[in-house]
Amino acid sequence: MTLPCTFGSTAVPTRLVRNMRVIGSYEYEVEVECATKTFSDYTTLAAMAAPCSVTRLLSGKMKVTTAGTSGTLVLNGTTKTNCYIKDISAAEADGSQLGLWLFSITFVQDTST
Repeated sequence: MTLPCTFGSTAVPTRLVRNMRVIGSYEYEVEVECATKTFSDYTTLAAMAAPCSVTRLLSGKMKVTTAGTSGTLVLNGTTKTNCYIKDISAAEADGSQLGLWLFSITFVQDTST
């Protein structure tokens, strides 16, 4: 079963949440595993990513530094603003004849503002 997920106005073909880290309103990071039959689903998301560094401030909040695209992440009904793609794996075609592309994405929220 896929989870409803969007980043900005782009649908994320999420099939499961691999890892989620939430510490109050200070820290939010989630890694999702994706599967799609449409390769452009991957390339659209990859185009929004850029090298990213995350710094924990003295306040405990997280500062994200990147040239990537900021967006609102909606995952299974939960909305997080000011998010970025921290990491996106290269898409790999599954060994089956289904033409299924598998990749993972880590989103992180900038809570410093």
